[in-house]
Amino acid sequence: MNIKVDPTEFAGKRVLVSGGTKGLGRATVERFLAGGARVITAARAIKDPIKGVEYVQADLTTPEGSEALAKAAIELLGGIDILAHVVGGSASPAGGFAALTDEHWLAELNLNLLATVRLDRLLIPQMRERGEGTVVHEPPRVYRRVKHSKDEPYVKAEIHPRLSGRASRTRCSTFPRE
Repeated sequence: MNIKVDPTEFAGKRVLVSGGTKGLGRATVERFLAGGARVITAARAIKDPIKGVEYVQADLTTPEGSEALAKAAIELLGGIDILAHVVGGSASPAGGFAALTDEHWLAELNLNLLATVRLDRLLIPQMRERGEGTVVHEPPRVYRRVKHSKDEPYVKAEIHPRLSGRASRTRCSTFPRE
């Protein structure tokens, strides 16, 4: 499949992609870069960097990691126009919710929820102050991992009540200029 990309589509835009070194995150970084954006991302370990991308070695599951990435984005790029949340996943064992310890739950919440919340709190204020910006929330792929569990009805009803189609799960908020 050959997709034509307008190299000026994101020209002048400063983009932060959380978790942009592997899989969907890396593809997101490459797409913004191909569209002319200046891109920054973070990873615990930076392997196989993409030329033209700013990297911050940081663990986004910690407040310190989120603060380091936000600070670097403001210092290196002068702010963020597009905040694309792609970080997420799961390292928890199979067996459904009852098999998970508090430590598993806390690790999942730090990776799949709090990493996003922290970056939003740190970076959305500068977007609002400027009167423009876009935030894209691509939910973690955890649901796909647990949906085949014997505990599927619990997971669907209690944790992810509105997850159905992938497109309906991506959330985008824009702060237009007034």
